[in-house]
Amino acid sequence: MRDYYEILGVRQGASLLEIKKSFRKKAKELHPDLNSSSRIRAEDAMRLLIKAYKLLSDPAKRREYDRVLAHVKPRLFKYREFLKRRKHDLKSQSKLIFFDLIHDNPDEALELYEYLNLMPTFRLKNYLDYGDYLECIFLLAEELEKRGNYVKAFEFLKKIYLYELERPFFKHYIEEIIDRLMGLVCSKIAKKESPVDSIMYIEELLAFNFSQQANALLYKKLAEMYLSQDDKKLAHHFLEKGLSLNKKLAGIKKLKKKIGYPENIHS
Repeated sequence: MRDYYEILGVRQGASLLEIKKSFRKKAKELHPDLNSSSRIRAEDAMRLLIKAYKLLSDPAKRREYDRVLAHVKPRLFKYREFLKRRKHDLKSQSKLIFFDLIHDNPDEALELYEYLNLMPTFRLKNYLDYGDYLECIFLLAEELEKRGNYVKAFEFLKKIYLYELERPFFKHYIEEIIDRLMGLVCSKIAKKESPVDSIMYIEELLAFNFSQQANALLYKKLAEMYLSQDDKKLAHHFLEKGLSLNKKLAGIKKLKKKIGYPENIHS
């Protein structure tokens, strides 16, 4: 049985971000155009690399592959049992959270995290390496978002972004973090939370000043939130700010009409 993790050069519990990063790096190294002296071998290696990437980047296929691999490498399960036995060792318990998240056992990972978080002095970041900590809270955010806990997911992703500003780890993949934050605030949180709370989260993202395009979308969302509170004056103000950054903001025709915003402005 081929070890696709080894082919990609990642550990078995690697996150999707790690897999993508490693694939791109190895694809550049193996590209046949850069290996003219051994083109055939390079093409074979590239095909195998692509096969490994396609399998490990597909959640369903990866789960099945890990299940089969578990019979070949049973030490993974022994490691989990080792961590579980060390109930009073917070470092082992923190590692168990991360281990369960990357081995498709999110329910127990979340349950353990919530339990440990009841301890006033517990901080997950104190017991994991920097990279593992960031990946762990990214995976926690994913699971919380799936379960509809959008605010907590937002807080985890915000932490990652702030850490990234000080000490980059995700690097160019930080755009994915930004996209997730925008999606949570502009769609999921806005639908579930009160307008007052939604406005607070939008303003938090505006303070980060991601980009002119992102700010335009956030101002548009503020306009929608204030309109939902019958505050047309502020709705008009923020829609105007959004349009000043992006004259081609999508989906604003009805919003303009409800606010009473002149069609010829910013056209």
